[in-house]
Amino acid sequence: METTKTTEKFQSVHKTFSYTPKSALTNQWSSLAFGIGMVIVPLIYPFGLRIRRAVILSPEVLSTILIICGALLLLMTFFSIRKARVLAAQGGTITVDKGRVTYPEVAEFNLQMQQNSD
Repeated sequence: METTKTTEKFQSVHKTFSYTPKSALTNQWSSLAFGIGMVIVPLIYPFGLRIRRAVILSPEVLSTILIICGALLLLMTFFSIRKARVLAAQGGTITVDKGRVTYPEVAEFNLQMQQNSD
């Protein structure tokens, strides 16, 4: 099998991509479901962890751990949704121009454009 070298030069292309989804909840449904489930299920039906007769975690301890982790997951999901809403409101776009990529970044409800060059 013979390989050939190409000496073609790539053309620089200026492209713009939309960074914002149509809905702020688009990528957050599973995080919301797991977070709500991790809070609601232990409140309704507390359960423990045991192997045969050895109790590893009591129902109170495991329920507390699940509720705290679920609340943290819901908090992180809330921050992600808030960032998505800010990007959608201010029209965040990604721009590629001659090896430079400009992308939006949300910092305290302000949209800032960051540049990355190769």
